[in-house]
Amino acid sequence: MLSLRFLGLALIATPAALASDVTIAVTSAGSGSLVVAPGAQVPYTVTLELGDASTDGLAGFAFDLVFDGGDLSAATVPASGPTLAFRSPTGFSNPAGFGGTLIDGNLVQVGGAQNTIQNFFAPTPSGAVTTGVGQPGNSVLVLSGTLQVPTEGGTFTLSAANAVANAIVAGESGFPFYAVEGLDVLSDDLVVTVPTTLTRDIAQVSLVSGGQQNLSLNAGAGNAGRVYLMLGSLSGTLPGVNFGGVNIPLNVDPYFQYTLSYPNAGLLTSSLGVLNGLGQASTTLSLPAGTPSGLAGTTVSHAFLLLTPGLDFTSNSVSLTLIP
Repeated sequence: MLSLRFLGLALIATPAALASDVTIAVTSAGSGSLVVAPGAQVPYTVTLELGDASTDGLAGFAFDLVFDGGDLSAATVPASGPTLAFRSPTGFSNPAGFGGTLIDGNLVQVGGAQNTIQNFFAPTPSGAVTTGVGQPGNSVLVLSGTLQVPTEGGTFTLSAANAVANAIVAGESGFPFYAVEGLDVLSDDLVVTVPTTLTRDIAQVSLVSGGQQNLSLNAGAGNAGRVYLMLGSLSGTLPGVNFGGVNIPLNVDPYFQYTLSYPNAGLLTSSLGVLNGLGQASTTLSLPAGTPSGLAGTTVSHAFLLLTPGLDFTSNSVSLTLIP
């Protein structure tokens, strides 16, 4: 498959130095940086724009779209516009489509190349070349989609990787073909942050020996004095549950119902209380020694919400893995 990335881009590329650059910009609602709730669905777009007007526009490009916060799903390509010239049968693109192939959660080989070789000996590519694509001030939309951010706190990046591109040499007539030249590819990534308001001290505990996981709540001084409630789940964090208009990053199961109905009881202590003057508190999950071995491999997740004066806040999730 990798040969497809280069075939349409390099068949007639000159050996000269790179003529210009092109930027692959990944944004959400026009921004390259967002702060979102745990597990949020984030729309994104990918556009390309040349750095200067020294060429007659994009001839071809290909890149992989990679999200370090989880797996991507299939994206949408424009139904009209200049990228039609970069898709089979008009142009030359990934056999799975201009929008790329999903491999290991990444969109691989997004993009394509125009029929700059003026092909006539094979059924495809068969279209006419469109000049001026992606010139400065006239970025071209390539892809749009939605990604789901993790429920854990942290900073995550959606970026273009393994990118190649070329452009039509200025002044080309197309006879007998359009000469192209390589471009330096830049990437403006989309950076998404899930605020870390809940942290843990350990990530796993032994069923045989037992132990404690200490959870630290930090909702910020602006939330000082508010009532908090820690909830848990044994069945994961996605899609979570909508509770009073706020999506809690925990799935409903018997353990969730227990922590909701019986706070400050059982294995979870200080699960209901009031944040101090800094907006902080702590909760402890205590697992007794000799807990049944059948629970080995189970992941316990927790998150907290604030109840007063209204339900408008939920934390990120943290997990604890039970080991033999």
